[in-house]
Amino acid sequence: MDRESLSRLLAIPGFFVREVKFEPPTEGDRGFAWVVLERERPRYRCPCGRVFTQPYDHSTRALRDLPLGPWLTVLVLRLARVDCFACGVKTEVLEWLAPHARMTRRLAESIAVLCRAMTVEDAAPSVPT
Repeated sequence: MDRESLSRLLAIPGFFVREVKFEPPTEGDRGFAWVVLERERPRYRCPCGRVFTQPYDHSTRALRDLPLGPWLTVLVLRLARVDCFACGVKTEVLEWLAPHARMTRRLAESIAVLCRAMTVEDAAPSVPT
């Protein structure tokens, strides 16, 4: 699958797929798809709502996402901090990512739906780990 198609499939607002690496499954484990995301344009939003075009600094974050078929998906992106004159240095806000989360909102929501429908013990095998 080409990067443009994968970008459309993942539908991560403000980002596109720069690179994909597949890690083959090990015995008794599923394989991983490491998806490196790049920002479409430099635009960083402070929690107060102000938008900046220059970050204070960046850090690389690896986030779990919904599986792509048999592959467990890990999104890798640079998350920025902004130096807001009202709030100070804060981590940018992305609508598809909860603050301090290590998984996307859609993965967290799918796990919550499973846990509402069944016991945690029954839902656990369905959750990508």
